[in-house]
Amino acid sequence: MKKLLMILSLMVFTSTQASADDLLNNAFAVYKSSGKSNTFINQLINPYLKNVDFGMLNLFLGQIETQCGKPSSIEDLYQDKISKQVTHMYFVINYENCPVFGRATKFKNTTGEKVTTLIFNGDIDVVM
Repeated sequence: MKKLLMILSLMVFTSTQASADDLLNNAFAVYKSSGKSNTFINQLINPYLKNVDFGMLNLFLGQIETQCGKPSSIEDLYQDKISKQVTHMYFVINYENCPVFGRATKFKNTTGEKVTTLIFNGDIDVVM
């Protein structure tokens, strides 16, 4: 299998009271059940950012599916509390034939927790 070297990061904001863990798990559930790679990102995007082009990230997830098969599960790996308001959450999306590692930045403010950054890569060392 061709090694995935592409690093994609983007700012995604959510306006919900759910925890970031729930946001990722719920987004993955929609992604897996729909069979459409763009649903994972779209579930995490604040309605105010619908005009932002997330095409490159969606293209990347589509390429992962081409190489690795369909997504089968998501696992929380580790959480690193950076400050009182910021936590990095590391996770892996397991596809049929390979894993893809991710890091989400969870930001807590007076309105709740939000996912503010997502990074995906086939190499765990890049996201850790």
